[in-house]
Amino acid sequence: MDSDLSDAVLKMITAQRCGTQLTGDFPHPACHAGRALIWGTDGYLKDCTGGWHDAGDYGRYVVPGAKAVMDLLLSGRADALDEARWELDWMLKMQNSDGGVYHKLTCRDFPGFVMPDQETEELIASPVSTAATADFAGVMAFAASIFHEKRYLVPAMMAYVFLIANPSIIPFFNPEGMVTGEYSDSCDKDERFFASCALYCATSNPYFMKKARSLYDMDFASQGDWDCMGIYGLLCLIHSRKRPDLKWNAKADILSRADELVCIAELNPFKAALSTYRWGSNMEVTDNGCLLMEAFRISGKEKYREYAKKQLDYILGNNAQKMSFITGFGEKSPLHPHHRPSEAMGKPMPGMMVGGPDQHLQDPYALENFKGLEPCMCYADELASYSTNEVSVYWNASLFRLITMLENNG
Repeated sequence: MDSDLSDAVLKMITAQRCGTQLTGDFPHPACHAGRALIWGTDGYLKDCTGGWHDAGDYGRYVVPGAKAVMDLLLSGRADALDEARWELDWMLKMQNSDGGVYHKLTCRDFPGFVMPDQETEELIASPVSTAATADFAGVMAFAASIFHEKRYLVPAMMAYVFLIANPSIIPFFNPEGMVTGEYSDSCDKDERFFASCALYCATSNPYFMKKARSLYDMDFASQGDWDCMGIYGLLCLIHSRKRPDLKWNAKADILSRADELVCIAELNPFKAALSTYRWGSNMEVTDNGCLLMEAFRISGKEKYREYAKKQLDYILGNNAQKMSFITGFGEKSPLHPHHRPSEAMGKPMPGMMVGGPDQHLQDPYALENFKGLEPCMCYADELASYSTNEVSVYWNASLFRLITMLENNG
């Protein structure tokens, strides 16, 4: 495995840092350093610096950010753990005094294709959601287990108290006048399960295991994306040194899902564990590769590692496009990602995994150019095709975790 690849993939996440001066090939002064208006109030978050720019724009989002942090923490690599702290420490600033967590921090609209210090519109802290709060509770509790720091565990407990006080979902939808990424979620059962598992592993309090048991769903192993966090609850149980009641259920469900993925990959001409191609299909490939590696760790069965490698092979060029989906790697790789710093600097930032084919034609370029194409061909290396050629921190984190798992278990 090429260590230059994993280093570049992680370096991209570092280059997405907000609120600090960055040097290197994509330098800029500290950005987004001002206070943020709390939507619907006349109050402000006075200190909201830090965190990562989520994708090709400069918004910061708790929900996908939590997924990215979990993948970095699960990788176990020391530099990735350090990078995860950058996002964790920003997320702490997004918690309200009652334990609830603001869903996101953006301006009202997306900026032009400028460097981040040139986005100077007013920052807005969007309303609290239970999905963001539960993700916050889970990732802070898991971080507390790794770093053994109360500064993560206490806020996790506060967030969980908020969830107890608000048993029904508090959804998030963009308020009128805001058009930045929504990351809306119609179900928070999986996030609450994740939070319960992580807090049990951090505290050994049987209350959290009782809650986890009541929320358990065998389908959690079959779901993976920013809005399907139940699998991280399963992984908390599996990676825990404790012997929680549900640990063996979690392992069985992971193995069952891994067998399904092997069957799906067998039917795909490129051995990718994909049956359809959605927005961010490349992350689905890397997430599935990570699950296959978890199955390999649990069982020792070589077939799981073999198919995990095939998922990375797909990302690196064994695909319908015959190209690497990671900027700067491979004989042919994306040159025009939907990524503001890359466009502003006139060159693609290396180490970024683009979203990949999306058969649902979710941007104007795709609607005009992809009609009638096979699903696997619905991709273009074009700035305008944001549904196929944008990048994201949480996509890169998934890729990084897969690479490091293969490196450590090669």
